[in-house]
Amino acid sequence: MENLHEWRKQVKYLRYQLELFTPTWPEVVGKLAGQAEEVGDLLGDDHDLAVLRGMLTDTDRDERPTEKMGSIAELIDRRREKLQSEAIAKGELCTASGPSNLLVG
Repeated sequence: MENLHEWRKQVKYLRYQLELFTPTWPEVVGKLAGQAEEVGDLLGDDHDLAVLRGMLTDTDRDERPTEKMGSIAELIDRRREKLQSEAIAKGELCTASGPSNLLVG
């Protein structure tokens, strides 16, 4: 989760930098800024779901996780997989090779 969160921050920085240069070449730079925004949104949704899942399955709570919570956690996991896959696919346009090799930093 830490790498995805860092990747999201870097994609957001890239987006803001691209937006500064969008007026110089809107067809290309504007499109890249839009793609960076999409990746940032996908990663943001993934992060929100990771936090929610952590809250649902927190073992420090007094009560045991119910079966319903386990089912919800499974749904969250499936949705996160889809979000991460989509972010990685779209993110290849913004970074060298996904979250491990950032172009900006």
